[in-house]
Amino acid sequence: MGRLELPEQVLVRDTLASLYACLPEDVGAPARLLAVQCALRAGTSGRLALPAGLLRGMRLGSTLTPWCELEDAHWLMRLTASAGPVWVQLLNHHGPHPARQQRARAADWALRTAREYGVDDYDPNTALMALALAACRSPHAAQSPAEHEVLSHARGLTPVELTRAVGRLRAGSLADQ
Repeated sequence: MGRLELPEQVLVRDTLASLYACLPEDVGAPARLLAVQCALRAGTSGRLALPAGLLRGMRLGSTLTPWCELEDAHWLMRLTASAGPVWVQLLNHHGPHPARQQRARAADWALRTAREYGVDDYDPNTALMALALAACRSPHAAQSPAEHEVLSHARGLTPVELTRAVGRLRAGSLADQ
């Protein structure tokens, strides 16, 4: 019997598809993982505050590169740059707008799924691939835009990075989730 999709899984897959359509291919894995969290946590106005603890948990607490990549892509604008919560405005936000609680559960699912691969030696390329593969692991998701997101991102990896990411995914238990 087939496995049922979680509502969180569907919402993350839809978010990845939206990001695939609007972000340039050269936007890196850390920025894409940040974009997933922003899109899922934003309200209908596209405004949100990301707590410093979340950014530290994503290993983005002090690096500006993901923010700059998303700003250069005209996808978001940081409203604050101080220590503490970072207020953000998503530009042209057309993401999913289910209830806040459902979006929060999906953001948590995405964060936990991405973090399961390489917690000790965090690799954002592996985390993004694991998230996209977990999100589209369903008979209903065959050839989904989320799969294209994985392949698109994989094209931007060096052979060493790609080999490392695939090896980490194989060593993990993605199939057991």
